[in-house]
Amino acid sequence: MSLRIIAALTFFVALSPFSPASASDLDVVLVLDASGSMNADVNRERKFDAARKTVRSLLLILEKRDISVGLIVFGHRNDRCDDIEVAVELGLKNRKTIEAYLQSISATGSTPLAASIEKAGAILKKRGRKEKRIIVLTDGADTCRGDPQGVARALIKLGIKLKIHVVGFDVKSFAAAELKATAAAGQGDFYAAKDAAQLLRAFQGIGTKLKKIAPPKVKVSAKPKPASKPAPKPAPKVVKKPTPPAPVTPAPKKPEKTLAGAKEAAKGKRGSLLFVDNFKREELGKSWTVLNPDEERGVVDDGFLVITTLAKKDKGSNKIKAFNSLQFNYALPEDYEIEIEWEIPFKIGNSIPRLYTCQAQQLQMIVSSGSTQLSLGMLYETIDYGRKGVLSTSFEKTLKGKKNALPLVEKVASTKELKVQKVRFKLRKKRFTYTAWIQRSGTGWKKVGQHKLLRCKKPNIEIRQFNRDSRVPEVECKIKKFAIYKLK
Repeated sequence: MSLRIIAALTFFVALSPFSPASASDLDVVLVLDASGSMNADVNRERKFDAARKTVRSLLLILEKRDISVGLIVFGHRNDRCDDIEVAVELGLKNRKTIEAYLQSISATGSTPLAASIEKAGAILKKRGRKEKRIIVLTDGADTCRGDPQGVARALIKLGIKLKIHVVGFDVKSFAAAELKATAAAGQGDFYAAKDAAQLLRAFQGIGTKLKKIAPPKVKVSAKPKPASKPAPKPAPKVVKKPTPPAPVTPAPKKPEKTLAGAKEAAKGKRGSLLFVDNFKREELGKSWTVLNPDEERGVVDDGFLVITTLAKKDKGSNKIKAFNSLQFNYALPEDYEIEIEWEIPFKIGNSIPRLYTCQAQQLQMIVSSGSTQLSLGMLYETIDYGRKGVLSTSFEKTLKGKKNALPLVEKVASTKELKVQKVRFKLRKKRFTYTAWIQRSGTGWKKVGQHKLLRCKKPNIEIRQFNRDSRVPEVECKIKKFAIYKLK
């Protein structure tokens, strides 16, 4: 699905190990796939937020019927296909614990959907009750070469009275076909939800079905009855509930406000978040390719990517060569906005001779296609024999070897070192116009300039952080965030 990294939410309903006196004959295990695509917007609401709210509505239903609930999450830590975690064990009154946990995580990784369903099956096989359910919420198909349909079919063959229901949240046609097949193989139903309202109705319909499996407990008076005249047990009252919404039947779409949408697009406002990487994992993952790698000077650690700014000259061209540059591996939409955030201490050091000009650390984002290139960069340097410090920002266009640079120069007080700076780049592409902004600690966004490019098809995105002079000290540069938005 190109940039869309797919997200899924899976609910497992099985029979509880608790006695019938303390719980119903039904367990629920929720499994959340926090993939990057769940950060996208549907009707101005992030899908991940919509999932949290609709999960809460189902949790309330289950809690009222004394149904044991647990939570499994995958894709919330990294891009690896084995990132599957049992976050909350099965138990009664787990609603608040699950809600708190879901608020503490973010959508990041891939979608090992088949492996998660298989893991749920392994859990359910150990349960000694009668009825079991697996309920899957996903906005796409498996991204880890798994076979959810085959897994579902194998679980049904176990004869453990299992059904698998699937809710497709804003899914494309090819993904919907796989999800329908998975539900059919699991002897369950498929529900299509285009927005949060339809998602809520789908879960309410599922909750209605689960109520029939776990009817409310009949309260018995604590006062004992005489043994000679036992009171007959009253039959539980059957409350007729409205028929749940039919699977696969979405609510009618509201007409789009084309005029308002055109005005917003004209202003270049952000639309849906297509991709975000906060590097909260132990490996870089498949979203990136490292150019000129140096493993000793780059690591993903504690929520950011750390790269030391090494400077070496290329033997062939005698130019400074950037190590551990990052190339983004997915395609971009027609109109987009890219935002990057670094943390870096700009430093010259005292061990180099006093030169009129000394260049130190440089941050750079490059958009290129063939011989066409746009480069947005920030360079720290000293001038006037070390008496003045300067932060130079440049937005440069290269077309068939010819360069056109738009500079933005800022004088800074320190000439030897700046304390750790938070630096943010923003590049917005709307049709043929590319606009660049920069921001650093203690300042607001500053517009660097605009360039026009008529031809820049299938561009590559590259991020660099390096020293411009091999004599200046290496510093730790942290890449904290990389995000891509689709313009409205």
